[in-house]
Amino acid sequence: MQGSYERRMPAATALPKLREALSGLRTLVLRQPTAEVWRSLAMAEEALLHYPAALEALQQAIALSKPPDRKDLKRLAQVKEYAAKWEAIGLTPKALSDLGSFLETSLNIAACDHSHRHTKAWLDSRGMRSVAKVIKSLQSAGGFCDCEVLLNVV
Repeated sequence: MQGSYERRMPAATALPKLREALSGLRTLVLRQPTAEVWRSLAMAEEALLHYPAALEALQQAIALSKPPDRKDLKRLAQVKEYAAKWEAIGLTPKALSDLGSFLETSLNIAACDHSHRHTKAWLDSRGMRSVAKVIKSLQSAGGFCDCEVLLNVV
């Protein structure tokens, strides 16, 4: 029962079906722009970790609901909070997943030396300009070394 605000990228095998559903909902919202359809679109965008689009769709649902649904208002606050967490990390969900795969492989070859050696190497290989900022945000999320980035953040 993991909350949607703590999810990572869906499994690769699920992505085509999720994208198909998202496409259908985007079409439906043009034809039938009700609060329920916008709410469904927001949930689909959120499932794919498209938080800015999820926020926009949820705001549309709230605007169409008279009076605004309290559950929607609560979800809006939670989605804003989690969108801010992703923005603070400075990595996309896909990039964080790729970092996790890299760390898993690297730490199987050489044990963690309680530094960010592997994480920094991965960031450098991707041409990240703000490596220190990303490392600081990973530390804020509980990743104080490579193995903790893998276990606590990824």
